[in-house]
Amino acid sequence: MKVLYDQPIENNHFLHDYQQGEPSARQLFHYAGDTQGVQDRLRYLDGRSFERRRLKQLLQKYNDSLYYGERAVAALEKLESEEAVIVAGGQQAGMLTGPSMVISKALSVIKLAEKEQKRLGRPVLPLFWIAGEDHDWGEINHVNFPVDGHLDKTRFEGNFLPNVPVSEQPFNAEEAEAFVEEAFSKLRESPFTKELRNEVRVLVHRSVSWSQFFAEMMRWLFKETDLIMMDPQQPEWRELGAPLFKSLLSKPGKINEAVYQGTVERAKAGYGDVGGINFDSGHLFYHINHVRHLLEYSDGVWRSRRTGDVMNTKKLLRESVHSPFLFSTDVVTRPLMQEQMLPVLHFVAGPGEMQYWSLLKPLFEALDLRVPVVQKRMEVHYVTRQVQQAAEKERIPFRELLNLPALKQKLQEVKHAALEVDGKAKAARVMEEMKEAHAALADEWVRQFPSQESFAQENWRRIEKEVGYLGNRLDAEQERTVQVHIQRLELIIGQLYPRREPAERQINILFMLNEFGACLPEQVSAKTDWKSGRQNIILL
Repeated sequence: MKVLYDQPIENNHFLHDYQQGEPSARQLFHYAGDTQGVQDRLRYLDGRSFERRRLKQLLQKYNDSLYYGERAVAALEKLESEEAVIVAGGQQAGMLTGPSMVISKALSVIKLAEKEQKRLGRPVLPLFWIAGEDHDWGEINHVNFPVDGHLDKTRFEGNFLPNVPVSEQPFNAEEAEAFVEEAFSKLRESPFTKELRNEVRVLVHRSVSWSQFFAEMMRWLFKETDLIMMDPQQPEWRELGAPLFKSLLSKPGKINEAVYQGTVERAKAGYGDVGGINFDSGHLFYHINHVRHLLEYSDGVWRSRRTGDVMNTKKLLRESVHSPFLFSTDVVTRPLMQEQMLPVLHFVAGPGEMQYWSLLKPLFEALDLRVPVVQKRMEVHYVTRQVQQAAEKERIPFRELLNLPALKQKLQEVKHAALEVDGKAKAARVMEEMKEAHAALADEWVRQFPSQESFAQENWRRIEKEVGYLGNRLDAEQERTVQVHIQRLELIIGQLYPRREPAERQINILFMLNEFGACLPEQVSAKTDWKSGRQNIILL
């Protein structure tokens, strides 16, 4: 394995400016990602108090329940120290960990924590926040593998409850194992397949929920690291979150005003809207028989967006204190929950998350909190030997493999260069030239035999088809002379950018583990260094 590094050219205006440290983007946050920003954040955390012993107990209890949780449990002993801080990142609990960008994010959390602990000389713990309260089942109920040149989706077909959090979805080990077996059936039999299948089966039968299965998989893949797993959907965590739930219910106008102010400040900085923000939302979910109801607040009344039913405000406030497990946060207020409970130094975000976080500074300030240092996660691109060989033969530098527009342009140039004559265009010109002459002939046919007009029309369709076929055949025969080059370029694009999107956003990591072994994530971790937004090109 060899690792090459590169920094992507950010096409998004905001992300480009943020990564470049432009004041227009950085002013939307409390801290810059430089040395001074980190020191300022540390001073702020050192001035706050956290329920460290309780945090340690809850996290140790959860991680100790995981088959490979021993390293995480040991690392958590440091959390009672007033100097201990956290690097956090998170994701939904996807099937078999979901797309491999989840692994990239966990790797980013681990490497940044390692770097900061060494640099700062104080405990820095890596923590992965499982968004177990999320209920978008369609986003996570499947995995994609490349099969015969295309992406094949394996979907879980077992029992599920609509609009119920992932952590509370029914989990049946036999159904889960059937899904795992179907997924493995899409992979070729390799020297690693049997061991992988057996390991995953063990983790399935240890699990009692989909979020635990996710956590089991993550700790297995990073068992030689200190990565700490956390599922805030557990009732104990929502007890700690009770003060936030009460605050959100007590001052909804102030909360929405702050969210709106965040959009105003972003617009003033010169950046576009962030989709999906509802200014009537209470940014809080209320659970009725496990089903999540987004609470909306307007005209002094709380309502369920799902049903329109009016909610009793006094009852909601009472339950936020005595039954906090009935509430959960949304994408806007989840960061507040994290900030309230944990001493987070850095938050590692994907590009979409960073857009949301750019709105949150006024909201944090409304609750006397501050946004942590936000870092863009690293990317990890796995380049097989097959792709490397194709790139070498086409004289494409390995770093250029991440430039999709350049690859597509090169493919078109190869195809165009093969066409000494544009057969399709030439066939179209021939048809245009023939059209008038054929029309005259057809008119004569109709004059002589009016009852057989359709014969002339069918004759013209046959001519169009045959001339078009000749033009296409001319192009195809010319392309055949450069087909080997086209196949290499299509192989490169197909493996690195299936459906013209980066593979890490689509392909599940199990595909790579089946080819290169379960130790792959740890090998990558050992050979990579942290840098915000860095592209890691893994030459396998």
